[in-house]
Amino acid sequence: MKVSGLSLLAESRREARYRKAESVIEVLNMNDRKVNETGKNGQSLAVDAAELAKLLSVSVRHVRRMDSAGKLPEPIHIGRCVRWKLSEIGSWCDAGTPDRKKWNSIKGGKNGN
Repeated sequence: MKVSGLSLLAESRREARYRKAESVIEVLNMNDRKVNETGKNGQSLAVDAAELAKLLSVSVRHVRRMDSAGKLPEPIHIGRCVRWKLSEIGSWCDAGTPDRKKWNSIKGGKNGN
Protein backbone atom coordinates (compact mmCIF):
# COMPACT_ATOMS: atom_id res chain seq x y z
CA MET A 1 0.00 0.00 0.00
CA LYS A 2 2.77 2.49 0.84
CA VAL A 3 4.44 1.96 -2.52
CA SER A 4 1.24 2.72 -4.41
CA GLY A 5 0.58 5.71 -2.12
CA LEU A 6 4.04 7.09 -2.83
CA SER A 7 3.64 6.55 -6.55
CA LEU A 8 0.26 8.30 -6.46
CA LEU A 9 1.82 11.23 -4.60
CA ALA A 10 4.65 11.44 -7.14
CA GLU A 11 2.15 11.25 -9.99
CA SER A 12 -0.01 14.01 -8.50
CA ARG A 13 3.08 16.23 -8.06
CA ARG A 14 4.10 15.56 -11.66
CA GLU A 15 0.59 16.44 -12.86
CA ALA A 16 0.63 19.67 -10.82
CA ARG A 17 4.00 20.61 -12.31
CA TYR A 18 2.68 20.06 -15.83
CA ARG A 19 -0.47 22.09 -15.09
CA LYS A 20 1.74 24.98 -13.94
CA ALA A 21 3.87 24.66 -17.06
CA GLU A 22 0.73 24.68 -19.19
CA SER A 23 -0.49 27.86 -17.47
CA VAL A 24 2.84 29.57 -18.18
CA ILE A 25 2.62 28.51 -21.81
CA GLU A 26 -0.94 29.88 -22.01
CA VAL A 27 0.23 33.25 -20.65
CA LEU A 28 3.07 33.33 -23.14
CA ASN A 29 0.71 32.40 -25.99
CA MET A 30 -1.65 35.21 -24.95
CA ASN A 31 1.27 37.63 -25.08
CA ASP A 32 2.17 36.35 -28.56
CA ARG A 33 -1.42 36.99 -29.67
CA LYS A 34 -1.20 40.54 -28.29
CA VAL A 35 1.93 41.15 -30.34
CA ASN A 36 0.30 39.77 -33.47
CA GLU A 37 -2.93 41.72 -32.97
CA THR A 38 -1.50 45.10 -32.03
CA GLY A 39 1.96 44.97 -33.56
CA LYS A 40 3.41 46.11 -30.25
CA ASN A 41 4.50 44.02 -27.32
CA GLY A 42 2.49 44.86 -24.21
CA GLN A 43 4.67 42.50 -22.16
CA SER A 44 8.32 42.91 -21.27
CA LEU A 45 10.91 40.64 -22.88
CA ALA A 46 12.35 39.64 -19.51
CA VAL A 47 10.86 39.23 -16.04
CA ASP A 48 12.26 39.61 -12.55
CA ALA A 49 11.95 37.03 -9.76
CA ALA A 50 8.58 38.39 -8.56
CA GLU A 51 7.01 38.20 -12.03
CA LEU A 52 8.52 34.76 -12.63
CA ALA A 53 7.11 33.58 -9.29
CA LYS A 54 3.63 34.68 -10.39
CA LEU A 55 4.00 32.85 -13.71
CA LEU A 56 5.12 29.65 -12.00
CA SER A 57 2.65 29.97 -9.08
CA VAL A 58 5.41 29.81 -6.48
CA SER A 59 6.89 32.27 -3.99
CA VAL A 60 9.75 34.65 -4.81
CA ARG A 61 11.85 32.83 -2.22
CA HIS A 62 11.22 29.55 -4.06
CA VAL A 63 12.31 31.14 -7.35
CA ARG A 64 15.55 32.26 -5.66
CA ARG A 65 16.10 28.77 -4.24
CA MET A 66 15.45 27.16 -7.62
CA ASP A 67 17.91 29.56 -9.24
CA SER A 68 20.58 28.88 -6.61
CA ALA A 69 20.08 25.13 -7.00
CA GLY A 70 20.34 25.33 -10.79
CA LYS A 71 16.72 24.35 -11.38
CA LEU A 72 15.88 27.38 -13.57
CA PRO A 73 17.35 28.56 -16.87
CA GLU A 74 20.33 30.91 -16.53
CA PRO A 75 19.12 34.45 -15.83
CA ILE A 76 20.45 37.48 -17.66
CA HIS A 77 21.99 40.40 -15.81
CA ILE A 78 21.19 43.96 -16.80
CA GLY A 79 23.45 46.00 -14.60
CA ARG A 80 22.65 44.71 -11.13
CA CYS A 81 19.18 43.51 -12.14
CA VAL A 82 18.52 39.79 -12.61
CA ARG A 83 15.96 38.86 -15.25
CA TRP A 84 14.74 35.76 -17.09
CA LYS A 85 13.79 35.83 -20.76
CA LEU A 86 10.09 35.05 -21.20
CA SER A 87 10.74 33.19 -24.43
CA GLU A 88 13.30 30.96 -22.71
CA ILE A 89 10.99 30.28 -19.77
CA GLY A 90 8.28 29.17 -22.21
CA SER A 91 10.66 26.85 -24.06
CA TRP A 92 11.96 25.52 -20.74
CA CYS A 93 8.40 24.66 -19.67
CA ASP A 94 7.75 22.99 -23.04
CA ALA A 95 10.84 20.83 -22.41
CA GLY A 96 9.47 19.66 -19.05
CA THR A 97 11.38 22.03 -16.71
CA PRO A 98 14.78 20.30 -16.75
CA ASP A 99 17.56 21.51 -14.47
CA ARG A 100 19.96 24.18 -15.78
CA LYS A 101 22.73 21.81 -16.88
CA LYS A 102 20.36 19.60 -18.85
CA TRP A 103 18.54 22.66 -20.23
CA ASN A 104 21.79 24.15 -21.51
CA SER A 105 22.64 20.89 -23.28
CA ILE A 106 19.13 20.76 -24.80
CA LYS A 107 19.23 24.34 -26.09
CA GLY A 108 22.75 24.11 -27.47
CA GLY A 109 25.12 23.93 -24.53
CA LYS A 110 25.85 27.63 -24.11
CA ASN A 111 26.86 27.26 -20.43
CA GLY A 112 26.48 23.48 -19.97
CA ASN A 113 29.58 22.83 -17.85
